[in-house]
Amino acid sequence: MIKASAACAIGALLRRLPQHRGRFRLTKFALRILGETPIRGAYGVRMLSNWTDNTNLFSIVGGHYDEVFSVVNTLQPGMAFVDIGANAGVFSMVAGRRVGGSGVVVAFEPQRQVYRYLVANAELNGLRSFYPFMAAVGSFTALCSFDEGPHDHSGMGHISKRGSVNVLQLGGSELQQTIGTLVGNRKTMVKIDVEGAEADVIRACYSLLSSEYTETVIIEIDDSLMLRFGYASSDVYGAMERMGYYPERGPGLRPHFDEVFRRNRW
Repeated sequence: MIKASAACAIGALLRRLPQHRGRFRLTKFALRILGETPIRGAYGVRMLSNWTDNTNLFSIVGGHYDEVFSVVNTLQPGMAFVDIGANAGVFSMVAGRRVGGSGVVVAFEPQRQVYRYLVANAELNGLRSFYPFMAAVGSFTALCSFDEGPHDHSGMGHISKRGSVNVLQLGGSELQQTIGTLVGNRKTMVKIDVEGAEADVIRACYSLLSSEYTETVIIEIDDSLMLRFGYASSDVYGAMERMGYYPERGPGLRPHFDEVFRRNRW
């Protein structure tokens, strides 16, 4: 009871206090004492906390994704959201609240320990039409080597030939049939954050992204991460332009940011 009350108080403060450096440190210290506990963070959804993982903490404290969530919040009931590289699912949780029971959220997260948080968070938020897959997304279906990244930043995990663990990668007709069956003819928003392999995912999801029902795509842009897969941000912008999308920001904005692509100019 005391633990739940403390978590509730922390969540209330996060939703009221302005962003500052001490906010992250204070939250990390408090959650270290409380341990793993559900907390309603800055984005208004409940997340199972993990003070050892900075990616998890950012999803609770807020600040890093504020601009992108203004886009996710444009989702309407009955729409679909496809989250590729979902991590613990803060995007999926916010999207699930927006699309409701008549909509659909499809989430892909290949890391077993992180996937546990993703599923737990869906339960905490009462998502009704939520379909999680413990898998990466790529050009073909296979077992792939995966580098889990540093222990304190699960969001840096990525496909790598030198990876220490194997994960399932979905691609080809299996991926297309799976997503197509779940999404159907709903208006769709897609988020892609795969630590440099974004161009591969765009190619693998061509049928989804080129569909008339997909209207908005959020893609992480970071040339230093894409380089390890032999790509550059220009490959992403070029591929999206050929499918009829326009970027809101454009290349060269920052070394690392989330680009929003839309069908129509705003």
